[in-house]
Amino acid sequence: DPHCDQQQKRTQARQTSTMTTPPLSKRAKKAIATGAMLFVVAQVALEMDLFSTDPFRRRLTKDGTLPRDQLHKSDGHQTISRRNRLLYVHVPKTGGTTMEHSMLFDDAREHHLLGGHHPIADMMGNAYERRLTRMVKTAHIRHPCDRFISAFTYLTQAGNEGDKILTDKWIADQTIDEFASNYNTAGWNPNYEIRHFTPQVEFVFYTHDGINEDREHAHDKPDGTFGLDLIMCTEQWEEGLDRLGDALGKSLPSDLREKQDNHFEHQSCEELAPETREILERVYAMDYCVFDYSPLPSDKTTCVGSYTTVEMFSSKYKQCQAIHRPEV
Repeated sequence: DPHCDQQQKRTQARQTSTMTTPPLSKRAKKAIATGAMLFVVAQVALEMDLFSTDPFRRRLTKDGTLPRDQLHKSDGHQTISRRNRLLYVHVPKTGGTTMEHSMLFDDAREHHLLGGHHPIADMMGNAYERRLTRMVKTAHIRHPCDRFISAFTYLTQAGNEGDKILTDKWIADQTIDEFASNYNTAGWNPNYEIRHFTPQVEFVFYTHDGINEDREHAHDKPDGTFGLDLIMCTEQWEEGLDRLGDALGKSLPSDLREKQDNHFEHQSCEELAPETREILERVYAMDYCVFDYSPLPSDKTTCVGSYTTVEMFSSKYKQCQAIHRPEV
């Protein structure tokens, strides 16, 4: 039927016209290409934090790290040697000043002053961006009683201007036994205002309370995570330096091997009142427990860092916490 054939052709024509997309104009094609290009640029910019209002983020290179000429600036006053790939946590009254003044950190002193007592969590903040992940991280620790006496003597006989203000506030003219007895008073605790009295575990572990409670990077890792690669003991100075040299794969500067004289005469732990020693064992219970210190110092002890691994330290922290701070 000719009529049916014509009707069928008209239907097919309508379907073909409906399914066929009209060709794009040059202007439309250009707009699409421009949009695609802008999308790619925006993605790259987001990945590189080019839209960030954070000045730190805006300085990062393509691989997400700071340019080499800005690495030292990012260290502030921290004891970090870029040349020796060494990060040193200066725990107060453990021999840290000797380390800071040594030739190990000559390269850092060319760029900034060294000083302050920075917890490992602070020092490792933005670790990847600051190229710290391959650093050897270390510190010295000391018997808690000896360290407490050394800190008290330093603060009452020397100290900088800031130290003197805090000493007048917390110590004044008290003897060391009188000062320690104040720890029996509820709410009395200078340990977080005077860093020299802060427990050592809070410098070398990621902790979520104490001096680190409100610090951003303290929460980068679980509470009680050991933050160092190796730990040295003030009492076994030479042995610790030997292990550090092995870790760095080089001989350490001779100025670290020289005998360091104590500038201040102070009493020994044995000379403290028994009640004072008991107070210190309670206040620094985590230091005594985690670092295997006996109640009184002994020349025959072995540094805990020589036989305890990184994983063991983190495990030990949890065990000691369950004993001495079950409320945490």
